[in-house]
Amino acid sequence: MGNNEILDNVNFNESEEPNVYLELASNNKRFLNYLLDGIVIGTINHFVTPLLGIENISLDFGSLAYWRLVLISMVINFLYYWPCESLMKGQTLGKLITKTKVLHNDGSTPTPERIFIRSLIRLIPFEAFSIFSTNGLWHDDWSETMVIDINKSDLPDKNQLV
Repeated sequence: MGNNEILDNVNFNESEEPNVYLELASNNKRFLNYLLDGIVIGTINHFVTPLLGIENISLDFGSLAYWRLVLISMVINFLYYWPCESLMKGQTLGKLITKTKVLHNDGSTPTPERIFIRSLIRLIPFEAFSIFSTNGLWHDDWSETMVIDINKSDLPDKNQLV
């Protein structure tokens, strides 16, 4: 699904209006989300790693300390995205600022289990470069989710989403 696609007539459930308009977030907004969330994750890493006794790590890929840092960074990354997107109705701090939101491909709010899968997929090395693939980012495609632009979408109650 390309980022310029517009999704019409998505049903949230049978009791709601069928004419919901969803517009996917642009690649520019997605990149801004990535940068903003990266700053938050980097800040958390900066304060957590010294508490765990990991400081002044060289880029020696063969050292145990380096790989311990990589593992801790991956755990922090996962523990940022999964709770944020689960508890904040599909948003992270970056998505709050850019007014974007994660939805299931059917237009519903993703379950914590789906966000768990989405967050795990983010840990695949070089996953961010999947934005250049024909199906878009793997964490969207494989978890059957999408990121929409709240301001450009017509949703039943936008005020509950922000």
